[in-house]
Amino acid sequence: MRIYYIYIIMTAFLISFASCLSNKKKDCIGHLRYAQSVYNKHLLNNDTSKKDLLNILVQTNSALECPSTRIGAVELKISILLNLKYYKRGYDFVNSLNIYDFKYSYKKQMWRSFFKAKSYEKKGDYLNQKINFHKAANSVKTISSQIILPLIIMERIFIMIFTN
Repeated sequence: MRIYYIYIIMTAFLISFASCLSNKKKDCIGHLRYAQSVYNKHLLNNDTSKKDLLNILVQTNSALECPSTRIGAVELKISILLNLKYYKRGYDFVNSLNIYDFKYSYKKQMWRSFFKAKSYEKKGDYLNQKINFHKAANSVKTISSQIILPLIIMERIFIMIFTN
C-alpha cells in the first residue's frame, strides 16, 4: 500500500514537472517571437532609437534560456548588438558561446572576427579591420569549400552512374 502512495506522488511530481517545462518552452517561444516582431518593425520603420532595441534585448536574453529557441535568440541578439553598434559586447557574447549555439559551426569564428573588425573600424585602425574582415570571409570560404566540393564530386558520380 505504501508503494502505491509513493507511485502516485512520483507520478504527480513528474506530471507537474513536465507541465512546468512545457510552460517555460512556451514562454521562450513567446519571448523570441515578440522580440523578432519588434525588431522587424524597428528595421522596417528605419527607427534610430535605441530604446526599442534595448527592450527587445531583454526578451532575447529570456529566449536564450531554452534549447528550443537558443539558436534563433543567438542570431537575433547578434543582429541587435550590431544594430546598436555594441561591438565589444557582441564580441564578448559570441566568444562566450559554444559552436553548437549556432546553426552552422563556422558562424562563431565569422561573427567573432566581424565584431573585432567593427571594433577596429570604430577606433580608426583600418589595417586590423581589414585583417579581421578577411578572417570572417575566410571562415565562410573554408566551410563553403568543404560543403560545395563534395557536392560537385557527388554530382559527377551520379552523372557517371545514370548516363552509362
